[in-house]
Amino acid sequence: MFKIKYILIMLVSLFFLSCESVYLDMNNVHCKLDTETYAKEEKITLTYYGNFKDSNDIGNLRIDFIVYKLINGERDHENFPDINFSDNPESISNFSDGLYYKYIKENEIMTDFNDILVFRIKESGEYELVVDIRGSTDRHPYGGSQYFTFPITITD
Repeated sequence: MFKIKYILIMLVSLFFLSCESVYLDMNNVHCKLDTETYAKEEKITLTYYGNFKDSNDIGNLRIDFIVYKLINGERDHENFPDINFSDNPESISNFSDGLYYKYIKENEIMTDFNDILVFRIKESGEYELVVDIRGSTDRHPYGGSQYFTFPITITD
């Protein structure tokens, strides 16, 4: 009886150890700003880069971003700053008021990526850039996400 229990426990353990996660591992996905302070209309460069454990998998990877104006340290969720995109504005879509997105990979092999997003803010003030990079593949249907926030100060 002891041998049967031992063998059964080993088989069940082996089964669970061999299961692959349904979530995409986003630990090697990163994002950074070149600095925190800019003049009005100065180029703001957001760099995003990363790689995946299984680069042979096919899927989608998208960057979502929004800029909030800060009023007394709090996000203004109703009035969004006027943003101008410098490089490839046609590849950037507006999801809703103030929320933009761009596909990094669209039904492509999930190889390494390294790209930039350049934009400008017209008004001086305190802002917060919120970035969410999310992806999914056939083998990881529930996807994964990496979330970043950056303070931005625009001076006259």
